[in-house]
Amino acid sequence: MSEQLIRQRGSIKGSLTSFTKFVEAKRAEHVLSDADVVQLRDRLLRVEDLYKQFNEVQFEIEAVIDDAKLAEQHDERANFDNAYFKITAIAKIILTKYEEKDDNMSVHSSAAAFSNVASGSSSSKGVKLPVISMPKFSGSYENWLEFRETFESLVHQNEALTPIQRYHYLRASLEGSAAQVIKSVEFTAAGYEVAWQTLCDRYNNAKLLVHNHIKSIFSLDIITKETSGKIRKLVDDLSKHLRSVEQLKQNIENWDPLLIFITASKLDPKTLVEWEKYSAEIEIPTLENLKMFLRSRADLLETIEYRTNSKSINEDKRRESKQNSRSLLSTSISCYYCKKEHAIYSCEEFKNLAVDKRIEFVRKARLCANCLRDNHVTKKCKIGPCTRCKSWHNTLLHQDDHEKNTSRASESNSERQEPKATVLSSGIGKLTPSYVLLSTARVQVFDRFEKPHFARVLLDSGSQSCFITKSMCERLGLQQENANLSVFGISNARSKIQKKCDVNINSLHSDFHANITCFILSEITNVYPKFSVSTRALNIPPDLNLADPEFDKSGPIDILIGAELFWILLKSNKKRAAGTIRYYRKPN
Repeated sequence: MSEQLIRQRGSIKGSLTSFTKFVEAKRAEHVLSDADVVQLRDRLLRVEDLYKQFNEVQFEIEAVIDDAKLAEQHDERANFDNAYFKITAIAKIILTKYEEKDDNMSVHSSAAAFSNVASGSSSSKGVKLPVISMPKFSGSYENWLEFRETFESLVHQNEALTPIQRYHYLRASLEGSAAQVIKSVEFTAAGYEVAWQTLCDRYNNAKLLVHNHIKSIFSLDIITKETSGKIRKLVDDLSKHLRSVEQLKQNIENWDPLLIFITASKLDPKTLVEWEKYSAEIEIPTLENLKMFLRSRADLLETIEYRTNSKSINEDKRRESKQNSRSLLSTSISCYYCKKEHAIYSCEEFKNLAVDKRIEFVRKARLCANCLRDNHVTKKCKIGPCTRCKSWHNTLLHQDDHEKNTSRASESNSERQEPKATVLSSGIGKLTPSYVLLSTARVQVFDRFEKPHFARVLLDSGSQSCFITKSMCERLGLQQENANLSVFGISNARSKIQKKCDVNINSLHSDFHANITCFILSEITNVYPKFSVSTRALNIPPDLNLADPEFDKSGPIDILIGAELFWILLKSNKKRAAGTIRYYRKPN
């Protein structure tokens, strides 16, 4: 398994080496042709994908490699990072010079000419106009009109640009599915007109454009809690879609009652009550009345929010000042143990104590177990972990196995003082020396372009549905559909879900494959497990391929798989490791 991954990594490194040779060769030429600039830009876009591919492969290598070889793998990652960022920085610097030259020849010249015509003079009189950013279009119909008109005015109708330059700007402006539309068109001067016409034929569908803008109006975001930003966004989004519909020659003069009903249904209860009071005095409210009310409401909320935030910022500054003063005082304090003028970790009397006695003193003195100071709690300490075992304590408090056996009573007291853990389902509030782990696995998931990615899943037989985090869904670029689902958890806690998507998953160790429908949550759970655990007491057979090689390490959960697949995944040949899991706090 690792040999195959190492070969994949070697192929990626070879591609980076090829790109490095190309950049160095062009750098030595000092002056590049238009074709060289375009080729360098395209190569840079492709090499950026190499970085993602390298990290995925390297992660898999580090997950299966022996602990003794981890340092070597960390060096591999560091060397690749240094080489990648160095050569991409050089490439970007080269491109910046030519992009500035192109901007001065095209966008600036067009803006200056427009300024001269408007003023009736032939000079801009020393005024330097800001650079106009090129528009981006990813294939969304609701953004097509804005993109088309902006691109036509800046590029398509700009006589100062050659066809190949226009084509270059067009390709740089397209993303996602829109870029795929012209992917097969040859990159030549003659190909520009074909590409632009192909794009217009694809998206200049008036009927479909109107349909998508109306659909977007019905799908405006619902405001659950009133804020000035959300109310302004609601008004702005509604106005944008209505303007687009009007540009498509649709008569919306008599749409006010319907639009008022749709918009009011998106308001939070408090704002809706205020609107009903406001509109009660108007015989026939218009959409403009509703917009005026919402803008006034947003202005009022913005004033209140500004005052509240200012007060909060002042309190934070006072708290920070107080904390800094306390920190400054603590740096000059005498030794906590012998009261002499030196730090406790330099105190010979403290070092001469047995380790269990040091631990007992630190606990009684309420010192941070990591840095041996008293101005913060251990979980907020930013000092590194133990240099001997990498656990969350100072090296002076490290105990070997035989020392732990002689101080079980002290260790038991220490464990009882560990903070309570947040659990996903029912469990015991206070941690015990053993720790029950839920089932997790590493799987392969596919994005909208069928490109594989890795995700960590949690198996939950008590869940009737499957879930995915919003960040993972956006990373995969999956198509989202409307949903209406209420999820009830512990104490009948309710979560409202409005979106869902389909996800293809593959096992990393078998031919198992499934397509599941996942409801989208902003977060499934906190990092899991809450603390990293020690597996030294477990008797795990060395020939087993673990579903999650890092089940003992704290990390994020991307997908939750419910009872629909839970029992299918648990087969009779699964093995159980004997022993007790010990937990320890992992450094932040």
